[in-house]
Amino acid sequence: MINEAELLQHLIDNFKQVAKVDISVFKRRRLKYCFSFLDEIEGIEVTIFLGLDEEFPLSLPSYFIKEYDKFPFIPHVEEDGKICYTHDDNVFVDYTDPYNVITESFQLARNTITVGLKGENKIDFVNEFESYWVRLKDVEEIYGNLNLSSGPSQIKIGHKDKLIFAVSEENEYFEKTKRFIDLTEKGITYENGIYLPLEKGFYPEPLRSSDPVTFEYFKRILSGIEGADLKKVQKLANRSAKAKEYVIVSFEQPDGLKSILGFQFSGCQRHPIVTNEFNGKIKPVSVQRLDKEYLIKRGGNGETHFTKRGLIIGCGSVGGFIIEELIRTGFTHLDIVDNDKLSQENSYRHFLGFENLYQPKVDAIKKRIEKIFPHSNITAINDKIERLLLNKKLDIVLINLLSLQQGMLPLIIF
Repeated sequence: MINEAELLQHLIDNFKQVAKVDISVFKRRRLKYCFSFLDEIEGIEVTIFLGLDEEFPLSLPSYFIKEYDKFPFIPHVEEDGKICYTHDDNVFVDYTDPYNVITESFQLARNTITVGLKGENKIDFVNEFESYWVRLKDVEEIYGNLNLSSGPSQIKIGHKDKLIFAVSEENEYFEKTKRFIDLTEKGITYENGIYLPLEKGFYPEPLRSSDPVTFEYFKRILSGIEGADLKKVQKLANRSAKAKEYVIVSFEQPDGLKSILGFQFSGCQRHPIVTNEFNGKIKPVSVQRLDKEYLIKRGGNGETHFTKRGLIIGCGSVGGFIIEELIRTGFTHLDIVDNDKLSQENSYRHFLGFENLYQPKVDAIKKRIEKIFPHSNITAINDKIERLLLNKKLDIVLINLLSLQQGMLPLIIF
């Protein structure tokens, strides 16, 4: 617990024009105390709100820029002015000295404003573009499983009740999307959309949450299309316009990852890509990504193992866990070999558990892994490894990793 009178005196001793603020100003933040004070940063007078929740000093202070909508647009500041100056797991907090925690944490918050005003972290706008895009007014959220390495292409926009999804037309992407969304139900409709990758090094300008997405903004985005792709883009768009048109755009961030933003146009006379005037309505579209490049990288793994193939011989209690961990590291193709069924005495130590009792291990593992890791591809081989090797029924030329859990004889044969 902290003493409010002592806290106020500490702030008065260290900051200018300190005043207590009604906590209802930040209703959704669940603050216990809120104060304001004045600071000058890069020649600009800034009123800062300090917010402390009931867990402080076990939690970090919050700092807000007053009237941020009138303040220069800088990275790492949320729409209500909250300054994101660090991650909670990046700092060691001495909770026995709460007033020093306030002093030092404000220096971090102040530095965030300083480098933002100097333009030294503009690149963070680009690397975090999607987090700004999703805050825009009237944004429509859809799911997307798209081939971002392709050039400009036609894609399918699916509608299932209130759920909307975008998927590349290649069969591989439709098949993987089925693992996320049940596409067998009746009533799903599809329409054509367009996917556009922007030229490397072209970065869209970020928008404040209150900024409208205008046709002029969309046209500036189109200026980032690589010259060699222009004719293909115009050919894709030179068709009869529908009442609604979707355009999904991607660009490569400086950190090598890709960002996606989308546009929904309604009231189209011609396709927005090939017209110079548009009087209909434009909505920003945020794409909740389902593609393997995004999901696997977000899990902490890169694309190193995307094209690698592993062979797992033996799918018992050890082999089962090895298979799951290999998938988690980024392998998308595994061949698994075992001719045994899951028995009752092994059900507790095997990751398949009791519900898969008496089923062939390889078939049950394939079903489980492909369900919980939708981008995995498991080839289940229900046979003895010795027979496969002796009869040359197993192609090992393309195998990049071998994991053996069945003793020495198969290794000798191998």
